Amino acid sequence: MLRHICSCRFCYWCYNIISMSQPEYQEIIQEYKEQVRILKQEVAELQDAGKAKDSANKRTLQKLEHVTQDLDDANKKIKELEENKD
Repeated sequence: MLRHICSCRFCYWCYNIISMSQPEYQEIIQEYKEQVRILKQEVAELQDAGKAKDSANKRTLQKLEHVTQDLDDANKKIKELEENKD
């Protein structure tokens, strides 16, 4: 549980905590826990989406490298054929 450390006797934060009943306190704690759970789930989903995007980018880059190599090979072959033709 988070604790507020202050030098005053009853600052606004301390007064609110002291004046809360135990059920109100528990309700706020439960709301925070639910928010934390939701945020953790959203973070996990975003991380998964990021990993999927990285994988897709890696596959696309590999395809591009292969196509570039094929194009270079084809251009070399065309030059060879043109030189042999002359």
